Amino acid sequence: MYKVMIFHSDNSVSDALLRIFQKQRNNFKIVKKEAHVPDALDFLKSDLPDMIFFEIGNSIEQSFAIADYIERMELPIMTIAVSNKAEFSYVVEAIQHHVNDFMTVPIAAKAVQNTISRFQKKKIQCGKWINVNEEMHCKGVC
Repeated sequence: MYKVMIFHSDNSVSDALLRIFQKQRNNFKIVKKEAHVPDALDFLKSDLPDMIFFEIGNSIEQSFAIADYIERMELPIMTIAVSNKAEFSYVVEAIQHHVNDFMTVPIAAKAVQNTISRFQKKKIQCGKWINVNEEMHCKGVC
């Protein structure tokens, strides 16, 4: 079972992601759904998910703090930035912060499925597994 965390201030966006994962009937479980991106760093210290969806809000630096932390600590977590704006500058910023994927609101089920497929392929291709929180995770970026 893969663990997913969602950090977005708009409940309709978080709920949409939750519904998409539930309908897909895959090996993913939403383990945390919170409104504030800064809270994500606290959760990462106690629980290590496989995938995190986080909001790009008004404060770009605060929004990408989670991606920067994951990169700095070399955590095996796929990061997906979610924005209400399809602005090129947001995409560039996401790339600079080593985000694995970028989605705009409204979230399309097909986009989430594509992200899940990429995630699963990386996990299969990696071959470098470590034991984290009593579960097997891929070490580093595969």
